[in-house]
Amino acid sequence: MRQHIGGVNPELLPLSKDALYLAQRFLDANLLSSRRLDDVRHVACAIAHQRDVLVNWNYRYIANVRKAEAFRAVAALEGFRSSLEIHTSLEIVEWT
Repeated sequence: MRQHIGGVNPELLPLSKDALYLAQRFLDANLLSSRRLDDVRHVACAIAHQRDVLVNWNYRYIANVRKAEAFRAVAALEGFRSSLEIHTSLEIVEWT
């Protein structure tokens, strides 16, 4: 897997007002509990900054199809257009 890491150009996105707002909407919709605040902020940041792919190791709470659909649905209800796909690092490596 190390040989693939050099080709990845990750971005550090700021936690904008839109991202904080959207994270709170995710919590209000009970997509995750408040104990998972960092996780909802991670997803909200990607959506607020209009990213297409989010890479995350968290299979249980984030990186699964049903959760990704729910995050996009709540985002759409709040006026955010998103085509965000959530994948694990292993899935991304398999693309190369």
